[in-house]
Amino acid sequence: MSNYKPFTSHRTALIASVFTAVLFFSLFLYMGINYRKYSYESSQIIAKELARNAAKISQEYLLSAIMQAKSLAHEAVIYKKQNIAREKFADLIESNIHKNKSFLAIWTMWEPNSYDGKDNQYKNKLHCDET
Repeated sequence: MSNYKPFTSHRTALIASVFTAVLFFSLFLYMGINYRKYSYESSQIIAKELARNAAKISQEYLLSAIMQAKSLAHEAVIYKKQNIAREKFADLIESNIHKNKSFLAIWTMWEPNSYDGKDNQYKNKLHCDET
């Protein structure tokens, strides 16, 4: 039997483990405190980009609806000048709705009595509600 001890004493191992734990804990605190500002900055950048994308999508949708409304209004003026029946204009609106599901374009151009001033005659009939 030899007196060779391959391991260090328990006291040295305990001191080394405590020192390592304190070192890792202090590094964790340092990184957590100092790099927190970077996470705030990156989250602000991400939020700005998301807001820009949402604004761009909304703007494109509204511009498309406005252009469709102008086109429909131009066609409505032509229909009105030629004294074409309201049913034909309702068919035009319906066909445009089927082509493009953007109902906003239709609602932005329609005002009461704007076509022929006969809205009261068409209440509760095809393509018309009670108003």
